[in-house]
Amino acid sequence: MIHSTGYVLVPGVVVEPLGDHWAAFSPSSGESHLINDTSAALLEILKSNPVMRAAQACAALAADVGLPVAYVEPLVTEALRTFVTAGLVRVVRVAQPQGTIGP
Repeated sequence: MIHSTGYVLVPGVVVEPLGDHWAAFSPSSGESHLINDTSAALLEILKSNPVMRAAQACAALAADVGLPVAYVEPLVTEALRTFVTAGLVRVVRVAQPQGTIGP
């Protein structure tokens, strides 16, 4: 069995509108973070899926905002890295059946 990287929302993360932005609270760090609409949409996508690979998150966000996957891919990559550092998202290993290709 091959493993790849997946992402999960930390249990208890709260995302709420705050004026023109959003506030995201991480119970693991005890901190709140001001985020934009795209980041809030990505967190909501992660909230509705137990585990997502980066490619799946890119596809879901692209569909949600009506943009090409190639456009959102660098945004998602950077956002996921930032979310992990902020304690909003955790990295997990995802089993990938043999014979499958890709993230």
